[in-house]
Amino acid sequence: MTSPKPPADFAAPERALWRRSIEALEELGIWQPVDVDALERYCRASAMSRLARERIAKRAKADPAGAFIAKGSMGQPVIAPDVELERRARLDANALARELGLTAAIRKRLSAQSDDLDDMLAEMTR
Repeated sequence: MTSPKPPADFAAPERALWRRSIEALEELGIWQPVDVDALERYCRASAMSRLARERIAKRAKADPAGAFIAKGSMGQPVIAPDVELERRARLDANALARELGLTAAIRKRLSAQSDDLDDMLAEMTR
């Protein structure tokens, strides 16, 4: 099966994540073309998180406190928009990684299930 190409608008980090993810899923034997949309959402959420972190880091060099805290509509301190954006994008990416089978915990569970199935099949053929 030929691996799908990443969307044309992906930057280099997202293209690399796309390739690594498909390779990992193929190695596990669970990659299906139907997962392309979920993989794209995962890569986009990861990109959004990365870009927000980059903006936070850039602002932190000039104003360490100002990178994380902003002024609300009434002048009150609030979480800076990029901090909230990064958190939400990271949570979305983490949820999608779990959904796709790209987390260590899911891979371990899949491996254990595969080992159990192999053991059961070996028992049946004895």
